[in-house]
Amino acid sequence: MLVATFGPSSAFAYWCLFSLNTITEVVLGEFDYIGASTVHDLKAALGTRRKKHLHLYSDCPDQGLIKAILGSRIPFIILEEDPVDVHDFLIRERGLGWMEALRLASLFSATTAPLYDSPLALRLTRSERLTLGQFVGQVATHLGLDVEGDLYRNILQRLHPSGDPDRSIETIILEQIANARPRRDTVDLPPFEQSIAMPVLASMRHDRIGKLPESLRWPADLFVGHAGISVLLSQPIEMLGPARCLIYGPYLHLPVGQWQLSLSLDVADNYSGNALDIDIFHGRVLQMESFKLPPAGQMSLKLRVPVSESREPLQIRLIQREGAIEGLLKIGDVYIQRLAIENDINGEEI
Repeated sequence: MLVATFGPSSAFAYWCLFSLNTITEVVLGEFDYIGASTVHDLKAALGTRRKKHLHLYSDCPDQGLIKAILGSRIPFIILEEDPVDVHDFLIRERGLGWMEALRLASLFSATTAPLYDSPLALRLTRSERLTLGQFVGQVATHLGLDVEGDLYRNILQRLHPSGDPDRSIETIILEQIANARPRRDTVDLPPFEQSIAMPVLASMRHDRIGKLPESLRWPADLFVGHAGISVLLSQPIEMLGPARCLIYGPYLHLPVGQWQLSLSLDVADNYSGNALDIDIFHGRVLQMESFKLPPAGQMSLKLRVPVSESREPLQIRLIQREGAIEGLLKIGDVYIQRLAIENDINGEEI
């Protein structure tokens, strides 16, 4: 039997994976546990496994693995935690900087997005209302496992010494997992950094039926300038100097589908008439345009972006192809709108 679980690396996922491994062992016996992101990873595990049963976990599956799981028609489990808590857990548990944690949370969210509304999915959400008995019962029913009587009591006892089916999962997580305390309302950052991180994290929240927002905003501060990837963009940008890439990034991720990106530029002191190229890089250059900047004023750009693989981060690059003797440039936030929902996710045989 293949037990497949997907979701972000988080406190809730840590506890759920331990619990799912326990349920699998008690009910099915010995099994192999693997982490995989691609069909190649999964096929390799299936070809070399030593046990009859397999538990697969992926926090950032590629499109090939998603197609394989949906095409196989096996039931699977989605673990859901508020993106604010995922972000803060990555900082506390892994010691990541907040911008690195933001990009990683974006990867988790975008790659798993196509799985949430599948009828094959059991969506388990971190909640104070979810009890130990409900968790075990929902998992067993969804996977078709018989956990009645002594088997059920044995599982409860192994998941918590009390063996109490009415005990809150949230209470157990706080007892057993370090750095697990949730925030949910806002990230644990100074106010200015909060104002940058929260719009991105809010765009990762699924609605009741599993859909993500179709309009989102990426603050311009997340673009990468001359100071490097871990430093917020300093504006306005001085165009005086040699030909170079003025900005790139922000290395965030979008779910598979067709998107439109809107970007505004504020120009000042550009009397010599500088020109720029803008391109979208998503594994390869998807679109490139060249344009002359006005001496002063504002201009807006709209770019269509087909996202075919969510594991690949998105870059918007502004390139100054020739040296400049003057000019100031300020980049506005990126506003993103879904144009069409990707629904061509066909099954791939495992």
